[in-house]
Amino acid sequence: MRGFVRRLVTLNRRDWLGMAGWAAVGLLVGLAALPVMVAREVWQWRRYKLPRFEWEDVVRYGAAIGLVGTVWPLGLLGQVIFNF
Repeated sequence: MRGFVRRLVTLNRRDWLGMAGWAAVGLLVGLAALPVMVAREVWQWRRYKLPRFEWEDVVRYGAAIGLVGTVWPLGLLGQVIFNF
């Protein structure tokens, strides 16, 4: 568990770009991006025969999709509703 948390909080350029990309997709299609992202990670793991499944990427990208894909639009909706 300690190793997982360490890998989760260690971010490199690929991780930042991936989170930005999935956040943009989450902004466009919302939570529908989650199963697509998980399917892509599984495909990548099988296709390239990676030594382990990268759960930390699923958590990072899922957080980016979840925050941008749900919280941000709900905030806009609240602004529209309460400003009338």
